[in-house]
Amino acid sequence: MKREEQQDVAQLRSTISALEQLLEVQEQCVVEQSDNVQNLLRDLKERNTEMNRLNGALQGEVAERKRVAEALRSSNDALHAIIQASPLGVLVIDRDGLVKMWNPALERIFGWGEAEVLEGPMPFIPPDKLEESRALRTRVLRNEAFSNVEVVRRKKDGSPVEISLSTAPLHDVNGNISGILGIMADITEHKRAEAALRDSEEQYRALFDSSRDALLLLDHQGFFDCNAAAVQLFGAASKAQLIGVPPWQLSPPTQPDGGESLVGAKDRIAKAYEQGTQFFEWLHRRLDGSLFPADVLLSRYERRGKPVLQAAVRDITERKRDQEQLMEQVRLKAFAAAIAETLAASGSLAGGLQGCTEAMVRYLDGAFARVWMLDPSGTELVMRASAGLYTNLEGAHYRIPVGQFKIGLIAQEQKPHLTNNVIGDPRVPQQDWAKREGMVAFAGYPLLLEGRMLGVMAMFARKPLSENVLQAMHNVAQSVAQFVERKKTEAALAETLAKLQALVRSAPIGINILDAAGHVVLWNPACEALFGWTEQEVLGRPLPTVPESKRDELQSIMDRARQEKFVRILDTKRVTKDGRIVSVELSVSLLRNVSNEVVGYLGMMIDLAERKNLETQMRQFDRLSALTQVLGGIAHQLKNPLFILMGQQRLLEDTAQRYHYDAVMADIHKTQETAKRLAAIVQQFLHLAGPVLPNQGRSSVMAAVKRTLDRLGEELERKHIQVAAAYPQDLPDIEADPALLDDIFLQLMRNAIEAMEKTRGRGTLTVSVQLVTDTGTRGPGDAEIAASPPRRVAASADTGHGDTETRGRGETESAASPRFPVSASAAEGDWIEVRIQDDGPGIPPELRNKLFEPFFTTKPPGEGTGLGLWIVRSNLMMLHGTVQVESEEGQGATFLVRLPVVTEPPLRLDPPPAAGLGTPSSDVG
Repeated sequence: MKREEQQDVAQLRSTISALEQLLEVQEQCVVEQSDNVQNLLRDLKERNTEMNRLNGALQGEVAERKRVAEALRSSNDALHAIIQASPLGVLVIDRDGLVKMWNPALERIFGWGEAEVLEGPMPFIPPDKLEESRALRTRVLRNEAFSNVEVVRRKKDGSPVEISLSTAPLHDVNGNISGILGIMADITEHKRAEAALRDSEEQYRALFDSSRDALLLLDHQGFFDCNAAAVQLFGAASKAQLIGVPPWQLSPPTQPDGGESLVGAKDRIAKAYEQGTQFFEWLHRRLDGSLFPADVLLSRYERRGKPVLQAAVRDITERKRDQEQLMEQVRLKAFAAAIAETLAASGSLAGGLQGCTEAMVRYLDGAFARVWMLDPSGTELVMRASAGLYTNLEGAHYRIPVGQFKIGLIAQEQKPHLTNNVIGDPRVPQQDWAKREGMVAFAGYPLLLEGRMLGVMAMFARKPLSENVLQAMHNVAQSVAQFVERKKTEAALAETLAKLQALVRSAPIGINILDAAGHVVLWNPACEALFGWTEQEVLGRPLPTVPESKRDELQSIMDRARQEKFVRILDTKRVTKDGRIVSVELSVSLLRNVSNEVVGYLGMMIDLAERKNLETQMRQFDRLSALTQVLGGIAHQLKNPLFILMGQQRLLEDTAQRYHYDAVMADIHKTQETAKRLAAIVQQFLHLAGPVLPNQGRSSVMAAVKRTLDRLGEELERKHIQVAAAYPQDLPDIEADPALLDDIFLQLMRNAIEAMEKTRGRGTLTVSVQLVTDTGTRGPGDAEIAASPPRRVAASADTGHGDTETRGRGETESAASPRFPVSASAAEGDWIEVRIQDDGPGIPPELRNKLFEPFFTTKPPGEGTGLGLWIVRSNLMMLHGTVQVESEEGQGATFLVRLPVVTEPPLRLDPPPAAGLGTPSSDVG
């Protein structure tokens, strides 16, 4: 039992002892004054009232004890012990009047034991009092409560006993009345004591005057008597200052609940006259104007034939202060717990700050609370949370310059500003607003972390803030600062992680991560493209790319990584989803957590097919180098005689025309065509042997396409070839030699014309130009143009560095397709795509991969050299462009040329060994 409760119990025992002594004295007074019956009757009523007052005081002590017990939240065992040890009878009945609790005091009062009465009706009600009891129970079940109602009941032996009864309804968890609590005191002896007290006016007066509680007697005109404790309590110089004063004049205009004191006082006085007693808590005012809380007991008694009231007033300032401190401690603990939960559970900075402001308003009785954060410039505070009276963030105080107003000064000085006197505070310029809203206190704290200013937290309140509350806010300010820093760090980490994830997903090399058990936890798109398995197929499973023959090697690599932290395998074998074996370069790094525990392995793989293709190309270049040297020498030897031969043919043609030798003109033309074909072959040989770098400059692809079509106009008409062309508006220029562009398009278009003429004798040549972005979507262009492949295909298409990529219509890029960055500008995603499509016989699948090889031709012997497409490919290499083929046998072929749009001239690419990049003749090989 705590100290305050022990004091209350001791005081209760002292009161009971005094009453017992008083009874003994009054018994003697009854014998001595039995002759004065009239005075006895008169005093009997007065003493009866006094005893009621004493009994009420006793009941007040019990109620106070119960409130203290409740405030201290005693355990059920302690509460049961108190009930069992209580000198007052404690009875609990249900709605039907059946007994649910019967303490030992009731057994002492009535004689029935607990086992005799539990779950049965109340046995102590006389037959003639049953109706009275039912009526009283009905009123309590209507949520009325009664204090110190005097009733007559009977004991087990049938003898009557006088009881002071106080009742109250009991509620269940849903707020419904489930029963009745009754507190009973045997006042038989008290009644006898009152009779004795009526015989001794002097002793009563002594008791009245010596009471520690302020006692005042009042009638309908006001107070007409009081004791010395009342004079002292209300700060009067003498009784005369209190006599004739109505009770409400010793009260402030309103009570803490907002009710008017005049109305409340009159209501309670009327009830006391009606019911006999009234016990309540009241806010009184002394004559000097100071206020104090008090417990007030009003007791009615008859004095000289008329009813009057006695008011017992006890100052409970200390008790209220103790209660308020206890409640404040409970609130502050709940406040700290709410803040901790909010900061731990909040997923966002804004949510956490808003939760903190709401907790300040809820648990600290704040009028409103706000948080400002320092902006990145460090010159302004920006409101991020607001709760209570104002919740709008974007108001007049949304942005506050550092160093201005009270909030800005807190940030500048990095010191709190605390006041319980908002009215008159020079840092609160809105004094009219503060008065109107009843603002009393303000507390503002800087949010500091290691000397760095992060923001300001502040709260206004309509009542003073205690030191404990201010300390709690100080602690919360530190927690909020740490929360802000943590969220900023998390945001930075999230941004970094997002960038890392984007980097991993866009990386051209395969990247995967295995956990410590060897299961896949990351699988980037490059891995999917290289091996064929999607991310969903491999996550959480063992690595599927390791052939059975390499299982031991993988374990060995993981063991080495644990020791060396990094392992690199220059050439190893892996298997794809379709069963192909591919060569990769593998790098493995060990991953550890912050506790230095191994959590996984980072693997990076590079497809070696590209590198091996390049090696194959270089070997081909070496072989071609020797051949082109021989061809160059032969071409130089043939060039001059061929020039003389062609000149003689022209002279022969002129002579035949002049002398009308029409019979030989056809033969002359045949020899001229043969000489031209031979000249083209010589020119191509010279091109291979001695490349000439083109003259780069700003060129229009669309203009080159149009020039080529104009140049071929007569041939197209003669061979019955229709042209379907689609051009966009305002295509950007590229860096290229116009003559080089003309030769590229001329070669491709003539190939298409020849294919259609030989198979059908007619056809349609479809030419389209469009802008392609890095996502594969078209720029401004004609709606009839077929959708372009994504840029990734273009970037990975043949650039002359590896095997040519060709595919049928609708086929997608294979996982093994070579991938090389075209140029820095191409990575920005701007390409001009030219599609040259015929409706000829198409290209058989077995021939597609050979189209761009030197000396490969599908034409009959003597009609082509097989160098035309090779030169197209070589020229596009020079321009950092690409060429692809889409074809289905019997459905024609489409050649796709892509040229990068650049803002700066591209770096010149040295020609590969023995691969000519000069300007060939327009004849097709």
